[in-house]
Formats: sequence, C-alpha cells, structure tokens
Amino acid sequence: MAHYVIGTVYKDLKKYEEAETYYNAGISLAGVASTWYGRIYAGLTNIYTDREEHDKAITTGLKSREIFKKEGM
Repeated sequence: MAHYVIGTVYKDLKKYEEAETYYNAGISLAGVASTWYGRIYAGLTNIYTDREEHDKAITTGLKSREIFKKEGM
C-alpha cells in the first residue's frame, strides 16, 4: 500500500519517473493476491496516458481492468 500511495503523490506532482519507480516496486512486492495490485496498474495507466505513451497505457489499463474484474470491483 505504501508504494501505491507514494507513487500516487509523485504522479500528482507530475514526477512520473519517481511515481513509476514506486509503482513498479509495489507490483513486485504486492503479488497478485493483493488488493493494491489493480490500483497500482491503474496508477501506471494514468502515468502512461499523461505521457502519451498510448501502447503502454492500453496494456496496463487492460491489466488493471482484468484484476478489478477478478476482485469484483
């Protein structure tokens, strides 16, 4: 959870490289069973959208959607 929150703060400050670093660290620590896993991918999607990296945004957005569907969100 901490990596998601810190990543989100950096994302909101438009410090995308730092945000991406924290999100990726969160993914490696959270594992697929974590409820934060989908949120982290959603955060990455927002970063890639803001940076106009559309292919990455689509890929991570779909991954996030898949995780949220599995979680019933």
